[in-house]
Amino acid sequence: MYRLLLIAFTILVCFGCDEDQPTSIDIPNDVELDLDQDGVSDFVIAYSLQTEGDPVGNYQAVRMNLESFDDDQVLKNEDQYRRIFLSEIDVIKTEAESPFFWEITNPSSNISTPIARIRTDYDQTSWNDKWIVFSLEENETYQIGFKLLGDNDSQIGFIEFSVDIQTGQFNLLKTEFL
Repeated sequence: MYRLLLIAFTILVCFGCDEDQPTSIDIPNDVELDLDQDGVSDFVIAYSLQTEGDPVGNYQAVRMNLESFDDDQVLKNEDQYRRIFLSEIDVIKTEAESPFFWEITNPSSNISTPIARIRTDYDQTSWNDKWIVFSLEENETYQIGFKLLGDNDSQIGFIEFSVDIQTGQFNLLKTEFL
């Protein structure tokens, strides 16, 4: 009986996963961003492992989110699904004009800005081999507008970054204030 169970288990393991699909994932460390270089982090790229689901079934997912440590804001576009990535920086203004709007993204507001995700198949074991960036277009680099709120003033600008779709590592390439 033991041999039969061992053979059955071996068959399931060998044929249950595509050879190219990993069965474990290395979750990158969170990355703190001090955009104004004042020694205090403004945003964090936070990675979280969670169970998600849809009508087909449940799966495991690691999400990469942009979150503020305070009440700093991210520029979003209400006209397009998951549109946080900018193609033009001239839309970044202190007072956003429709269809753009500023949104606070921090743990206390219970709102975060999703950037990318990797997930398992519905077996919750076999991980996809690439991260998916939540952008309408696949690019080498992405830009997000931000607003840093101070005691008496605010600063606006953007970050340019890339996401390694193999490892999920966030790479900040540029911070520019306008």
